[in-house]
Amino acid sequence: DLRQGTMTVREYEAEFSSLKRYAGREIDEESTQVRRFMRGLRVDLRNRCQIRSYNSVTELVEKAAQQEAGMLEEAKLLGDGLQGQSSNVGKNNKKWVKNAPSGKSSASRSVCSTCGKMHLGACRSASGACHRCGSMNHKVRDCP
Repeated sequence: DLRQGTMTVREYEAEFSSLKRYAGREIDEESTQVRRFMRGLRVDLRNRCQIRSYNSVTELVEKAAQQEAGMLEEAKLLGDGLQGQSSNVGKNNKKWVKNAPSGKSSASRSVCSTCGKMHLGACRSASGACHRCGSMNHKVRDCP
């Protein structure tokens, strides 16, 4: 199965399109192609894109590319306010600590080394819990 790996969404889509002709009739249906494409996306993008369904690979590619661009922009913005800490901080294995502005709360968010996102407390990705409410009974796309 094809995986995105270090490719951009657009590069992954081009590779996916060029290889799907070799898959034969098993991926003739658009819904099957959408599932296969989604399965090959990087976990961070897949998690952001799975919150809705898609009628076509093209629709999924557009959404994934938007998410990818947003994540890059977010990383740039966060990079400006982060100072590198090469040692692990605490038992949550976080490597970056955000500079807390003076006069603000001492509780600061940090980029989690498990999921790559900014959050307080334990990483819900590691436990498999819903990212919205923390329940172990469902994922965020099914959160009530």
